[in-house]
Amino acid sequence: MRLNFVTILRNFLGLVFVFSGFIKLVDLVWFSGIVSSYGVLPDFLVLPFSFLVSFFEFVLGLMLLFEIVDVSGGWLGVGMTFFICF
Repeated sequence: MRLNFVTILRNFLGLVFVFSGFIKLVDLVWFSGIVSSYGVLPDFLVLPFSFLVSFFEFVLGLMLLFEIVDVSGGWLGVGMTFFICF
């Protein structure tokens, strides 16, 4: 396996996504409190939304680490980046 800049960046980003997704899944009440503090979602949607964001972040990290990213993984990455930035 040849290590180049893209491979290193993909593995680093995968580790970041796996770690942050795992931490958020372990303490979902804490993360849902953070999501709730933004005030953009109704209260009944905060916990499911928090779970889905954490789950997809974890899955995208695994997809990046195991190099199984295809078009759907790419769109998931774009969606996660859009969510994190805005």
